[in-house]
Amino acid sequence: MKEIKDSILVQAQVDRAYQVAEEYPLFVDAFEKKEILRRTDKRSHVRITNRFFNLPLTWEGKGFKRRNEKIAWLQTEGLLKGFKAEWRFIPQGEATEIVIRGLYKGAGPWGKLVEAIAPLLVTQGTKKILHFLKLRAEQAPWSSSIK
Repeated sequence: MKEIKDSILVQAQVDRAYQVAEEYPLFVDAFEKKEILRRTDKRSHVRITNRFFNLPLTWEGKGFKRRNEKIAWLQTEGLLKGFKAEWRFIPQGEATEIVIRGLYKGAGPWGKLVEAIAPLLVTQGTKKILHFLKLRAEQAPWSSSIK
């Protein structure tokens, strides 16, 4: 699979955009089920269920964080196990550019089959994440409790 990359400009300073991103997946209203299993300043562990062509897909992932700079995600359970995504936070004056790059490389016959549908899954998911992250970060008055 080739690399998937998307970005968005958020009208919020980098610390605010990053603080919302730390609440992943809670801010993504489009996800059916979402929970943060564990979170520290350096790491996160999440579980998400989303529908793809009306089929529920559940996965878990771990995030490795560098405050206000990046979150590197690794899917540890689920259809795209081994999928890697890096979220970068780039200050642009009073705004922040958020760039998400993802890569999945399947292994074996099953992995190659999954690799064929991975771009659709990843592209769709990335667009949702960026959309809802922008909405929450630009929300006023801003609250750290994402619902």
